[in-house]
Amino acid sequence: MILGKVRGGERGAALIELAIVIPFLTVLGLGVMEFANYFFNYQLLQNSVRDAARYAASLPYDSTNTTQNDAAIKSIAVTGVTTGGTKKVSWWSTSDVSVIWGTVVNTALSGGLQSYRYAGNVPVVTVSTSVAYPSLGFLGFLGLEGMTLQASHKERVFGVR
Repeated sequence: MILGKVRGGERGAALIELAIVIPFLTVLGLGVMEFANYFFNYQLLQNSVRDAARYAASLPYDSTNTTQNDAAIKSIAVTGVTTGGTKKVSWWSTSDVSVIWGTVVNTALSGGLQSYRYAGNVPVVTVSTSVAYPSLGFLGFLGLEGMTLQASHKERVFGVR
């Protein structure tokens, strides 16, 4: 008779169901927050190097001295201004940003036209970064720590002297 009461009773069933479901919901919620933070920081880096490359493309290009404005370009990427400013991403610095100046061959197309309206090789600038992502802690729990954020943007230089 007592055994029948225990089997048929539903008191505490919701508590047991909750105890089973809570760990799964916690893992799901923490995972969403970690990956949202990862992609948010990736987007910040991507937009920052794009802005820096666009700024660099507008500067006067001197093929003999391409490093003259690199500090300002790196500062634009990290802070959004040429000097000073607050970092967009607290763990990212100008030493993590690289600025590469180069040229692209201006190939001739059919009919004597060229890819670019420019005589000779076309100057380009590439601003890029590759930095370790500092996890919120959940990636280590999943065994995914050591992820790297990479961003790069190439622009044709139109500030040619």
